[in-house]
Amino acid sequence: MKNSRLLVLDDESMVCDFIDQVATGDGFDVVTTLEPNEFASSYRSHEPDVIILDLKISGHDGIEQLRFLATNECQASILLISGMDGRVLNTARRLGATQGLRMTKTLPKPFGPNELRSALDDARGLTLSGSGRNGSSRNSLAKMKVYGTPRKSSPPSQPVSEDELRRAIEQQELVLHYQPKVDLRCGRVLGAEALVRWRHHRRGLIMPDAFIPLAEETGLIKSLTRFVTKRALEQCAAWTAEGMQLSVAVNISAPNLSDLTFADEMAELVSGCGLAGHQLILEVTESEAMSDPVRTMDVLSRLRLNGIELAIDDFGTGFSSLAELRNMPFSEIKIDKSFVIDSMVDKEARVFVRSIIELGRDLGLTVVAEGVENEEIWRLLVSLGCDVAQGYYIARPMDAEEWTNWIKDWKSRNLVSSTG
Repeated sequence: MKNSRLLVLDDESMVCDFIDQVATGDGFDVVTTLEPNEFASSYRSHEPDVIILDLKISGHDGIEQLRFLATNECQASILLISGMDGRVLNTARRLGATQGLRMTKTLPKPFGPNELRSALDDARGLTLSGSGRNGSSRNSLAKMKVYGTPRKSSPPSQPVSEDELRRAIEQQELVLHYQPKVDLRCGRVLGAEALVRWRHHRRGLIMPDAFIPLAEETGLIKSLTRFVTKRALEQCAAWTAEGMQLSVAVNISAPNLSDLTFADEMAELVSGCGLAGHQLILEVTESEAMSDPVRTMDVLSRLRLNGIELAIDDFGTGFSSLAELRNMPFSEIKIDKSFVIDSMVDKEARVFVRSIIELGRDLGLTVVAEGVENEEIWRLLVSLGCDVAQGYYIARPMDAEEWTNWIKDWKSRNLVSSTG
């Protein structure tokens, strides 16, 4: 019987040697490569039946290889391995399936010979059976209807123009305000959400509802997002230099999630500011995340592989599905402020908030409650086991100059025990 052919991509030579030894003993002809740039040529020359693919490879990621395999209508069974978070590993597996690839088990590192043999046997069986081609899954996801209503904003009394907005970005008329995020258990300041404002030379301070839709319609949202993210990361780096270990959260839009270069760009911005990936949290609403599920999974997975945290924003107001939440590699879930505010007077809202907190806990997500307006809401959230609070009871959005005085005042307040 002809041996099955195995192709391995992993940048650790010891891992490649280990897989080679086990797989050869299990009847595979094995080719290994340490270089992502050599993967395509190795794939074409070896014509593998099974592929083992590491998701994180010395400055690259396996999402690019999955995209290459899907484009080339790969029929091999694909086994993903990684030392990354299991949610990221599973999201990448689902992403491959939606692209029509034969995805088999995932193997978290480190793994032993018995685990590897079992995974290889499953993969070889899938290849020989010819089953598991997931085109139907891909098509059903691509055709899913988004039932949530996207956020809408009322037009300003004096509509701004595309040229004005482009000039505002280029001339840095946009400014950031920061709203703190605080640990509900001890009051420690964890970070801030960066909120963009436009300091117009004639109209004064313009709020984002007046220009974000225009930015999305005209394609300026990409340069706007880059500006906001870079400025927020620079401020985070300044706080870090002052001894404050904080994160910054930035809102992103659906057009960002359709850009396959977006993950690399964000990683470069983080690195350029001398920060760790987890110090940047990108927030996306449910409806935006589901505007193109396959492309979104690709981009979000690559962001997480670069260590960047992801939050699903305004949870409960858009397209809600446990299946979709499970498919996306979010690390944080934000409860929409309307439910949080109503939870003090509306039993159904309180049940909804409790359910989201329990869901987040079961999925291993950090749960953030927006709209914490008073001490009563704070105490209710503590009793429900929520992780993080954000709202006017803590502070309104403020500029960077106000932040230093605010954080000193927050630490001195007797309302909570603060150590941040």
